[in-house]
Amino acid sequence: MKGFKGQSPSMAPELGGLSASFVPPSSGLSGTVKSWNGAKGFGFIQGSALGTDVMFSKRELPDDAQDVQGKFLTGRTVYFDAQEGPDGRQKATTVMIPHVEGLPVPGKIKSYSERHGWGFITSSALTEDVRFDKNSLAALEGMQPDPKLAGVPVVVEFVARPDGKLNAKRVMFQSGEIAERLGVKGPGFGAAPGFAATPGFGAAPGFGAAPGFGAAPSFAAGPV
Repeated sequence: MKGFKGQSPSMAPELGGLSASFVPPSSGLSGTVKSWNGAKGFGFIQGSALGTDVMFSKRELPDDAQDVQGKFLTGRTVYFDAQEGPDGRQKATTVMIPHVEGLPVPGKIKSYSERHGWGFITSSALTEDVRFDKNSLAALEGMQPDPKLAGVPVVVEFVARPDGKLNAKRVMFQSGEIAERLGVKGPGFGAAPGFAATPGFGAAPGFGAAPGFGAAPSFAAGPV
């Protein structure tokens, strides 16, 4: 189970010898995100045992996923609790995002050494930190010296090494506002359409700076 937060083996999809993992909220409700409006901070979950669409707000997401934009959440399976509001409608609480093979995870930069050119990312979906470098976070090329990255929300696609350690393949800031605040110029450093929740996220041809992915050509990710 190394690398992924705990879940019974029968519920955990395999990932390169490791198990993607998850401890659902107490109610055990699950569903698929029907829509997500990152700018307004709310979305809807469908397909749960409640039998109706359930609204949720960004405050109910893990702390490291509250700034995700674009289509990062749309189509993803989530686990949640629910409460009935004064109007009789159910509202999702404690929405958790399990890791699924081939899909990126939300996270926050834990540390970065400009001198060494690498750092680590933590994620609510993982028990192991993810190592990244200036190739996987290509936006570093457009930033001022000694960037203050600790705590910055990101979206990361990663691979597991044979020893169980996790390496980032591509890292992007969760929104364009975050990129601008850090002095990065150029569109699309949030979770653009290329981070959509579709199978084979990391395996499809042209995963690099393909049209519509969001990375400007000058910031395209180099080889990892």
